[in-house]
Amino acid sequence: LAWLDNALSDIQSALAGEPENGVYLQLRGIVQERMGDFYEAAMDFTAALPLLKASGCALSECIFNRGYCHRLMGNHAEALRDLEDAQHKAPASNAIKMTLASMYMAKKRYDDALPLFQAVAASQRSSAAAINNVALVYYMKATKEDDVDALAARRPPPALKVADKPATSKAQPQQQGSKSTHPSPEGPAPTQQGPDHADRSKMSEEQRRQARKEEDAAIMNEALSDDDEDDNLDMLKARSMTVGYKKGTANEDPKQWALSVVNSGASHFSLDPAHLGWLRTSLELFNKAMALYLNDAERTFACLPSNQDTHAIHEEEAADAWSGYLLILTNQVRVPGSAAIHDRELEDGELHYNRGLAYLALGMLLEAEEDFAEALRTAPSHAHYPHYRAVVHGRKGEFKEAVKWNLSALALNPHYFPALYHLGLCLYLQGRNAESIAQLDLALAMQPRSSEVMEARGRVLQELDRHTEALMSLQDALWHLSPEESSDRIVRLHFSMAQSAIITHSSEMLRTSLSQAKLHGQDPASVYGLRGLLAHREGRLHHARVCLSRAVFLAPEEARFLFDRSQLMLDLQEWEACLDDLRGAMELLPDCASLYYTCAMILYAKGNMLQAQENFEKAVEMVLAQEQKRKLGGARLVNATLALASNSHLSQMARSSQGGTGGTESKERWMRMGQAASLGDLKKVMASGDGAECTLRPDPRLWEGTKFITGAASPPDLTASLWYHLGCARASTHSYEGAAAALEQAHAYLPGHPAIMHELAKAYLAMGCVEAAEPLLTGVLSIQPGNAWALFRRALCHMAAKDYDRAADDLSSAKAMLPDEPVLAVDVKLIRAKWSEMVRQHLGPGPGSEAFVWDLAQWPPALQKSLPR
Repeated sequence: LAWLDNALSDIQSALAGEPENGVYLQLRGIVQERMGDFYEAAMDFTAALPLLKASGCALSECIFNRGYCHRLMGNHAEALRDLEDAQHKAPASNAIKMTLASMYMAKKRYDDALPLFQAVAASQRSSAAAINNVALVYYMKATKEDDVDALAARRPPPALKVADKPATSKAQPQQQGSKSTHPSPEGPAPTQQGPDHADRSKMSEEQRRQARKEEDAAIMNEALSDDDEDDNLDMLKARSMTVGYKKGTANEDPKQWALSVVNSGASHFSLDPAHLGWLRTSLELFNKAMALYLNDAERTFACLPSNQDTHAIHEEEAADAWSGYLLILTNQVRVPGSAAIHDRELEDGELHYNRGLAYLALGMLLEAEEDFAEALRTAPSHAHYPHYRAVVHGRKGEFKEAVKWNLSALALNPHYFPALYHLGLCLYLQGRNAESIAQLDLALAMQPRSSEVMEARGRVLQELDRHTEALMSLQDALWHLSPEESSDRIVRLHFSMAQSAIITHSSEMLRTSLSQAKLHGQDPASVYGLRGLLAHREGRLHHARVCLSRAVFLAPEEARFLFDRSQLMLDLQEWEACLDDLRGAMELLPDCASLYYTCAMILYAKGNMLQAQENFEKAVEMVLAQEQKRKLGGARLVNATLALASNSHLSQMARSSQGGTGGTESKERWMRMGQAASLGDLKKVMASGDGAECTLRPDPRLWEGTKFITGAASPPDLTASLWYHLGCARASTHSYEGAAAALEQAHAYLPGHPAIMHELAKAYLAMGCVEAAEPLLTGVLSIQPGNAWALFRRALCHMAAKDYDRAADDLSSAKAMLPDEPVLAVDVKLIRAKWSEMVRQHLGPGPGSEAFVWDLAQWPPALQKSLPR
């Protein structure tokens, strides 16, 4: 009846009359256990045991109940000892088997738990809990590391010996540049330049590449003059093929460590045949358990009224429990995914959740999401279920949805650690670093010894340029690693510390971290790459070239080293070498739009407009293809956009618009035909809520080096610059319709920018769309009232509209601003006679700041110095 106070009073009265009665002491222990006084209950069970033994009573129930009290108090060693003793004394008791097996499973002793659960399932074929427990053990064996396997898998390999240093020539003297974040090209020492370096422009492509290889080989083998270790490069490369360094997959995302955690869902496992077999077995058993659970007759038989907090195991079930009670409390909090001792402990939605875990481990994300959704529908107050919906979305790369479901879980339980940690990682992968660090701080407060959270905090703090704090967090993570931690993780932590040590000028920490990273298996190419970036940042450009050339030699499949060296070549103003490295990186990353953009910008700066246009258009195609795959689902968007450069109808329209007449009709035809072709679709993308997806940013696989050199906090948005420079390149080759199409997109993405409006107005003028050009030029002059060229071109618009007075006023103002400019020294009559010729003559990119969207020093680095003014 659960009248526990009355029961306790009665048994106290009975014990007052017979204080040495073992049965009465055992019964008082049961009452106190039900009341939550586990310590007092265990003391009563201990006192009762010798009395029960003396009177010839069975001991298994008393030992079991004492062990159960120890379990609830967290005394796991004492609990296991008592439960094993009870199981030995009552080998037929299913309740004892289930409780003992549950403890084995909690201790990751899956091979000990499995036969006990299987024995219960064989004797209770209609028990959903018994079959569920067997399924859980198979799932745990497949997805969790047991103690023995974990030690074998995580034991670090023997430390690698440092290679003997080769005999080297005396190091060349080097000039040290300043330690500012803007490297100076004046400091490099003279290098060996390959044959006929001065006449390289006259070589064939094959001869030029061979000369570059010889030059790189000479530079790479130069001795380093600082504390760097001059390893034998051939020996290092050979070792990388036999020993295997810790460098992950070539060209992987630098956030791969976080992606790996999120993509693993709730578990870490290897999909070998044995693990797959266990997972499939668990899935079959979960299906069987669910069918039994949904059987109303079986559930009614198994359940007690909801107001009871215990269940009794009687003599016929427990075999020798003559007093009638093995006490198991059912009002204790159980975590979904843990063993249930009796069917009445199973909750609605729990079996859907358990089966969802198996689906998730098998990568069947749709089925897993359906099960987690059903579990949440039937038990909407449980934080596990919305969190695992977040896990599924994280595995699918839908981090926005993952954040939403994690927040739902935290609304139910603000202290739910898995949701806090997972939320922090998903925010980080979205680039929301400030929000991420706030969640990770909360997670660390809940589990202050979690090395995983400490590492995540350190990596996010690095993104926030809080490198002093990042170093402390990464050091803490190293201190709290388990002794058997994998060498991969140790390498990753030491290398991350080296990256922050560079920023904080912690020389000793840098040397120690790089040494430890190499000792535990870090690939030498990454070490040389990091040293090369440091030298580039400090202006020691020749030293940077040596290090980066070594990195390229040791890891020729890594695009990031080629790209980092290309940016160094840009600082050294070695254009062909820069383009060679960029093309090599493009071969390794053929889907990388930002590489095509960077190559196009350099070609644009050199005045090679045709090749620049090709590379810009390739970048545009890739950017739009990403949006096409995500949302639009058709090739028409990309193809129609690129076709604007050679649209025969538009070209015919432009050729027919002579002398500035017919401007209104031409404009209307352009707006109808051009926008109908593709611009309408593009504008929908840009104007939609997801327009940010259709953008160009530096590839994350290449951004880390540039970020380090420039000190930029986040990758810049290059979308407007891409469309703008594509428009300018098309205009320079007289593809005015294509230029207008690209500049329209730049204007839509970055409205109100005077350079974009000016170039778009030029394109409209060349097409005869004077009514479209005039308001754009007026907009330019509202921002730049001293722009003489905008005044001159607006005068052309007024002339086409036969508004000669306003044309004369604008022309007079332009002459006053640039009195020595011969183009402006014309009168209205001459403009009327040569209107079309003057428009086309002055269509190209204008002088000064008019030619650029913004200062492009951040991406690529040092490009600002090379662009023509």
